[in-house]
Amino acid sequence: MLPLSGFIIRKTTGIIDRTIRKDYSDLFVTALKNNTHVNVVKHLHGSTYWRQNILVRENRDDLLSHLRSKKIKATAYFPSISSLFEDVQHEIYPCSDEFSSKVINLWPWIETNQDEIENIDMEIKYYFQDSYLKKHD
Repeated sequence: MLPLSGFIIRKTTGIIDRTIRKDYSDLFVTALKNNTHVNVVKHLHGSTYWRQNILVRENRDDLLSHLRSKKIKATAYFPSISSLFEDVQHEIYPCSDEFSSKVINLWPWIETNQDEIENIDMEIKYYFQDSYLKKHD
């Protein structure tokens, strides 16, 4: 009986977890929908949102450093397919390579509240505004 009850708890927790992550992902989509510097990657129905991916048009690594300097949880780990499988390491996958070079992963979970999500949007806009001003001084 114990293993069955554990299964039920894990199954229920998984549904709750997926629902909470979806709700947080929706907050990211809403907050970033008018941000012209990034595209929010929307997940397929039923997907689990482990990270909310955004694609940055330019200066991904520098923006990532900026976000981290503001104590925003963000990573860029999303390797191209050619680096994952030994038998295709010498193949070229342009879509996978481009996605890997532009992606930033954000946290759709309770450690990132709505105010922080809105702050992420502002910091991205600030970063690009500041970068533009520095280029044109």
